[in-house]
Formats: sequence, structure tokens, C-alpha cells
Amino acid sequence: MAKKKVKKSGSKKRSVSRVNSEEKLRSKFYSFQKKVNRLEELKHELNSLQASDYSKGFEKEIVIIRSRLKDTTAIPEIERRIRALRAAIRKKKEPKRKHPIKKIARKVEEIDEEVEKTNKKLERRFNIIDENVVAVNKQLKNEIKNLQVKLDKSLEKKGQVSPEIGVVVDDEFQKFINDVKLDLSAKVKDKEHDLNDQLRRDLALRRKELKLQYRDMEKELEENYSGKEDKLKKGYVERNKRMSDLKKGLKSSYSKKESDLKSSYSKKESTLEKKYRNRQENINQKYQERVKNRLAREVHEKFSEELRKKFEEERAKLDYAYVSKMKKKYHDEFERQKKSLDLRFKVKLAQEIKKQKLDSSEQKAKTHRVLMAKLNVLDNKAKVLVLKKRKLSDKEGKQAKDLAKKILQLQKERIADAKRVAKIKFDLRNEIAKEAHVELIKKIAESRGKMRDSMKREFDGKIRDFADRQNKIKDDEIQERVKKFREALLNQRKVDSALRVNLSEAKYDLEQHKQKIKEVLQEQTLANKKLLEQRTRIKHEEALKRQMERNKLVAKYKANVREVSDELTQKFHKEFDSQFAEQLKVERERLSKEFEMKKKGLSERLKKSSFRDRRKNKLRLREDYKNKLLRAKGVISKNLQTKLKKELKGVSDGRVAIERKKFDNRLRELENHFKSLETSLKLKERELLQRERAKSFAAVAEKRKLVERLNLVRNEEEMKFREDKIKMQKDLSDKMHKQMVDELKRRESLIKSKLEKDFEQKIKVHDREQEEVLDRKRAELANELKKKAAALVG
Repeated sequence: MAKKKVKKSGSKKRSVSRVNSEEKLRSKFYSFQKKVNRLEELKHELNSLQASDYSKGFEKEIVIIRSRLKDTTAIPEIERRIRALRAAIRKKKEPKRKHPIKKIARKVEEIDEEVEKTNKKLERRFNIIDENVVAVNKQLKNEIKNLQVKLDKSLEKKGQVSPEIGVVVDDEFQKFINDVKLDLSAKVKDKEHDLNDQLRRDLALRRKELKLQYRDMEKELEENYSGKEDKLKKGYVERNKRMSDLKKGLKSSYSKKESDLKSSYSKKESTLEKKYRNRQENINQKYQERVKNRLAREVHEKFSEELRKKFEEERAKLDYAYVSKMKKKYHDEFERQKKSLDLRFKVKLAQEIKKQKLDSSEQKAKTHRVLMAKLNVLDNKAKVLVLKKRKLSDKEGKQAKDLAKKILQLQKERIADAKRVAKIKFDLRNEIAKEAHVELIKKIAESRGKMRDSMKREFDGKIRDFADRQNKIKDDEIQERVKKFREALLNQRKVDSALRVNLSEAKYDLEQHKQKIKEVLQEQTLANKKLLEQRTRIKHEEALKRQMERNKLVAKYKANVREVSDELTQKFHKEFDSQFAEQLKVERERLSKEFEMKKKGLSERLKKSSFRDRRKNKLRLREDYKNKLLRAKGVISKNLQTKLKKELKGVSDGRVAIERKKFDNRLRELENHFKSLETSLKLKERELLQRERAKSFAAVAEKRKLVERLNLVRNEEEMKFREDKIKMQKDLSDKMHKQMVDELKRRESLIKSKLEKDFEQKIKVHDREQEEVLDRKRAELANELKKKAAALVG
């Protein structure tokens, strides 16, 4: 009994050591699997780096990393090398991106150009104002100087004048000025009245000219329109005919081709449909058969595998239980038989001892022999039981070995399943990483687009604000300058008023001089206007005369042509009637003679025939006579018409040519006359223009001198203004550039951090979801297998 207990404790120790070894193997396997997955991930990273164009020049480093990708112990070194490679690639060449600051700089330059243009326009206006102000100032200063000089001279020349004489002279002088003013106002009114009358006359003449031109244009347009309309109608009718013929031909050919094509198409379509249906049916049948076979195979294989696994597990369990039960049974039977044998042996011993006491020594010998035989039999039985026990122990060892093999197979299957799960996880991670990468790229592109839009908006807003500020600053500067100019003008006016009070006499002389100059200028302008009006009036009158004479010539030519055509038509009709009547008479006489000759011949023949035949022959002769007369009339009329038309055409062409020559000669004479008049007028105009040009050139020379002086002052001010403007623009552009760069950097960092956080969160969520899905699938498979195994076992 003690020996058996020791054996049980040894089996327990072996089972515990096996469990520990299995756990160690699992942990090692899972750690190895993680390392393999990490190596796959690193390989994928290396491939992505190599696929980019920036890995050029790092081929040696990539080869070294690839050589160590199969070694699980070199994972930290590979990671370190990949990090160093990434850093080197970043340092070497970052991906070129179109920097938004360049676009901003371009826009700033465009805005600067627009601002410069506006500044130039404003500067021009300022320059014009400055020129006017400077010119007025210079004129006033020159007048003041001249007045001062004149006053000094007058004071030097004049001595002391008595006040009474001064008063008398002033009164008389004022009366003289008033008389001059009245005369001048009357002259101005008369000139205005004359000018208004002349303008009214010119307007009336121009209206008449326009009306005549309008009528001529209307006539020409009507004639051209009617001719063109007829041509277009004829062309339209011909084109319609051609189009209808073409349409008919095309329709017939189209219908034939369409019918042929439809028939061929229907035939081909039917054959193709049949072929397509047959092919589709065959493909569907084959596909369904393949699908059924594959599904049946997969279901059968999976079911058989699961059934085999469960059956083997149950058989192993049953074998172990059966062996343990059999052990217990044999052990119990052995103990029971041993006890029964011991009892029997004790009973028989007691009986034999009793018999020995009773019997003699012979009986004792016999009994002893019998007992020894029985003991030998019992020993043999014990030996047989020991052999049976050994056989059972051998069977238990074999069953244990089979169980160990089955456990190893199960472990291998588990490892294969774990590998499959790891592969699925790796594929899913790669897919998730790719999807996340694509989403990240899209989000980055969207965020960049939004950033660009927001930056553009902000930049546009800032530029607008900048432009508004610049415009406000310029407006303020303009207002300040205008204020300064106004103040300067007010000061000058005050000075002028003071000088005028002191220098009234000199001012009067200047004003008189100015009025004289103005009058001379007005007279010159009026003379120029009169010359121009005279020129236009003369040209207009000459044009009217030319038109009238031309119209008269045309009317005469038309009247002559009509008279000639009327005379010729009358002659044609008279000659035609006379000749037609004469020829008709001749033909009638000839035909009547023929008729009488035929009549006489027929009368001799018809004396023998009946009355009806005579009547029919007479009627036939009369009809022949009438028909011949009509034919003769038609032939004669045609011949006469053609003959007389030719004669009439020759005569009319000759007369029309003569009239045309007369008309052309008269027109040439008129044109030569008008050309001579125009040349004389042009000569006079040239002389006048030369005089006016000489005067204008003198005035222009004076103006140029003044303009050159003004330009010098203006250029100095422009140089100062440009320098200030360039400084302002540089300062503003530098500030804007710095602000934009800082904002871009800040936004890029924010977006990068946000995108990285979102990406990490999504990857975590996706991993959790995938693990949950895999756990559910495992649980479902386990439940299904349990159900099937239970159904099979039950």
C-alpha cells in the first residue's frame, strides 16, 4: 500500500512541471510573436522611407537595416538606425512647399504698385494745384514788384501835388472810366447778338444739308435694298430647291442604310445576346458549383477538424477515466480475492490443525503436501496478478505518451491560430494605418486649404486696413497741404489787400492794361471764329452749288435719255406696224392664191364625189388656210421684233453714249472749277494758320520757361515725397512679414499637435474595436464548436 501512495505523488509532480513548462513556452512564444510583428512594422516603415524620393544617398544604411530585419534581438538597434536615417533625410532635404509668404509678398507688391499709381495720380493733381498756386503767387509778386517800382518812379518824378487838383483829376478820370465801361458793354451786347444770328443761320444750313444727304442715302438704300432683296429671294429659292433635292437623296440613302444597319444590328444583337446568355449561364453554373464545392469543402474540413479535435479530447478524457477506473477495479478485486484466500487459508488451517490433532502423522504429511500444493497455486495466482498489474502500468504509460503527443499537437494548433490572429492583426493594423494616413493627408490638405483661405482673408483684411490707413494718412496730408495753401493764400490776400489800399493807382493801371490785353485776345478769337465761320460757310455754299449743278446735270441727262427712248420706241412701233402690215398682205395674197389653186384642183376632183365630202374638204382647206396665216403672223412678228430691236439698240446705245460723254465732260469741268476754288481757299487758310502759329509759338515759349521753373520745384518735392514713401513702405512690409511668419508658425504647430492627437485617439479606438470583434468571434466559434461536439457526443 505504501508503494502505491508514492507513485501517486510522483504523477502529481510531473503534471505540475508540465503545466509550468507549457506556460513558459506560451510566454516565450507570445514574446517571439510580438518581436516578429515589430520587425514587420519596422520593415513597412523602411519600405515607406525607401519609396520616397528623399532616400537617395542612404542606400548603404537601408541595406544594413534590411540585413538585420530577420534578427529579433536587433530590434532596438534597428529602431535607433531608422530614427537616425529619418533625421538625416530631414536635414538633407525637406519637402519643398510653396511658401505662402511669397504669395503674400506678391500681393503686397501688387498693392504697392496700385498705391504708387494712386499716389502718382494724386501727385499730378497736387502738382497742377501747386503749379497754379505758384503761378498765381509769382504773378502777384511780379505785379507787386512792378507796382512798387512804378510807385517809386512816380514818386521820384512827381513832386507834391495840391489836394484840390488831385480831387478834380480823380473826378474827371472816374467819369472817363464810366464812359469807357458803357461803350464796352454796348459793344459786347452787339457782338453777342451778331454771334447768335450767325449760329442760327449755320444751324439752318446744316439741317438742310443733312436732310438732302438723308434723302440721297434713303434713295440709294432703297435701290440697293430692292436689288439685293430680289437676288436674295432668287438665291433662297435656288438653295431651297437644292436643299430639298439633297434632303430627298439623303433621306432615301439614310433610310436604306438605316434599314440595312438595323437588320444587321438586330441579327448581331440576337447572336451576341444568345452567346452572352449561354456564357453567363455557363459561368453562373460553374461559379455556383465552385462556390458550393468550396463551401462544402470548407464546412466539411472545419467541421471534421473541430469534430476530430473534440473527439480526441473526449477520447483522451474517456481513456484516462477508463484507465483509472480499471486500475481501481483490478486493485479492489485483487484485495478482495487476497482477503478471501487468506480467510479460506486460515479456515482450512484451523480444520487441518484439528484433523492433525485427531489423525496421525501420515495424515499430517498428506495435509502438509496438500497445503504446499495449494500455496504454490496461490503463489502462481499472485504472480499472474503482478504481471497483469505491470501490463496495466505499461498501458497507462502508453496512454500518457499519447496524451502528451496530443497536447503537443494542440499546442502547435494554438500556436498556428495565434500566428493567424497575429497576421490578421498586422493586416488590420496596416489597413487602419493606411486609412488613417489617407484621412490624415486629407485632413492636412483640408486644414491647409482652410488655413490658406483664412490667411488670405486675414491678409486681404489687413491689406484693406493698411490701404484704408494709407488713404486716410494721404487724405490727412492732402487736407493739411490744402489748409497750408489756403492759409498762404489768405496771407497773400491780406498782403495784397494792404498793398491795394496803398497802391490803388498802380492797380488801376494794371487792370486797364489787362483789360486791353483781354480785348485784344477776344478780338483775335472773334477774328479766328469769323474766319472759320466764313470758311465753313463758303465750303457749304460751294458744296450746295456743286450739288445743285450736279443734280441739274443728272436731271438733264435723265430727261435726254427719256426723250431719246420715247422717240426710239415710237419709231419702233411705227416701223413694226407698217412692216408687219405689208408682210401680212404679201402672205395673205400668197396664201389666197394657193387656196384658189387648191380649190380649183379640188373642185374638179370633187365633182364626182358626194356633197358631204365636198363640205369636209372645204372646211379642211379653210382650217389649213387659217393655221398657215397664224403661223406666218408669228414668224413675221418675231423676225421683225428681232430685226427692229437690234436696230433700235444700236441707235439708242449711240445716243446714250453721246449724252453720257456730254454729262461726263460737264462734270469734269465742274470738278476742276471746284478744285481750283478749294486750292485757293487752302492757300488762304495756310497763310492765316502760319500767322496764328507764329503767335502761338511765342506764347508757348513763354509758357515753357514758366513750366521749367515749376518743374524744378516739383521735382524737389517729388524726391522728398518718394523717399518718405519708400521708408514707410519698407517699415510696413517688414512689420507685416514678421506678423505673417509668426502667425503661420503658430498655426502650423497647433494643427500638427491636433492632428497627432486625433490620429493617436483613432488608432486606439480602432485597436479596441478590432480586439472586441476578435473576442466576439472567438467566443462565437467556441460556442458553435461546443454545440456541435455536444450534438455529436449526445
